[in-house]
Amino acid sequence: MSGSSPSCFAAPVELVMNGEFESPHFDGGWTTYSNALVPGWSSTADILEFWVQGYEASPENGSDGLPTGQHYELTYYSPAEVTSQTMTVTGSNGTVDFSFDYWHRSGSGVQYSLTGSASGTIVSGSYNYTPGVGDLNWAPISYSNLPVKAGETLTLSFNGIGGDTMGDHIDQVSVLYNSAPVPEPSTAMLLGLGGLGMAGIKYRTRRKSEDVA
Repeated sequence: MSGSSPSCFAAPVELVMNGEFESPHFDGGWTTYSNALVPGWSSTADILEFWVQGYEASPENGSDGLPTGQHYELTYYSPAEVTSQTMTVTGSNGTVDFSFDYWHRSGSGVQYSLTGSASGTIVSGSYNYTPGVGDLNWAPISYSNLPVKAGETLTLSFNGIGGDTMGDHIDQVSVLYNSAPVPEPSTAMLLGLGGLGMAGIKYRTRRKSEDVA
């Protein structure tokens, strides 16, 4: 089957920096960093706690199926702490696909939101842990085709629900931007010629009506 698509789609762009919490890298157990040392992310507590896969009761493999990597605990002092990242839509109006993975430790779940400086609340919700379900595995949460506007700043935020100082964990955070399709040059030319053709028909019709009158 041959032929060309009527529009060009740019490759999706990942807007989240350090969404797998692989930087800074450390070996074994868990550790903490200040906001200034963690690319992309900041916490209202100015402390971000990273774990390696398989530490204590955490899953041996990440949600990507690999036994290597790091993930992030939502609370250090209390579930009231908010972890966030800002990013910019640099292209045209478009959509984003938002996703992350959740692991239950001893909290009750996670609250999350994605807001835009022009769009307002894009998505907001919570994932509540069900006892006995998914204790040893990552639970995927995802949304698709969320509209965003060109040039706006997006703010992604997370906070834990319950768990005191031992909150639940997140990993594989992604905000994948898809720009609006742009017509291919040949298609745009045809559309332009079609418009000129319609204008010519209207002009000839008007002149014919005037001649008859």
